[in-house]
Amino acid sequence: MIYSKEIIEKLCEWLVTKAAGPYNYLVDQKKTELIKMIEAVYVSDKSFEWLFQNKFVVLAAFVKAVEGESNSMQFLLKNKAVHWAATANAINRDRNAEAFLKKNNLAHYARLAEVIREQLEKRSDQGFFSSMHKGPYS
Repeated sequence: MIYSKEIIEKLCEWLVTKAAGPYNYLVDQKKTELIKMIEAVYVSDKSFEWLFQNKFVVLAAFVKAVEGESNSMQFLLKNKAVHWAATANAINRDRNAEAFLKKNNLAHYARLAEVIREQLEKRSDQGFFSSMHKGPYS
């Protein structure tokens, strides 16, 4: 399924601002699966399981593709979810994937990839620096 530009933009807004407005909008639009997908990208096993239990297997495959799992990438391609495959690759800094999204009028998915990548990098940096500031007796 290709989500509308408006839905993906609200998802990006929620990720960047962490505000209740965009989150509530997604819930009101019955797009909880996108919230669960994002939670799963950021390490929520319960959200990942929720995607499977509620038959959002393409979104579950996207989560695993972001993690670099090649079988999930192949699943996305075989199941006509090229936009999700390209988004996962764009998160992992594949400029060709980003260009593909933009060329095919899916720039909002390229933006989503950028936002997810930035959030993942922030989380990674915070974990790295917080472990560096601990002394040997912490």
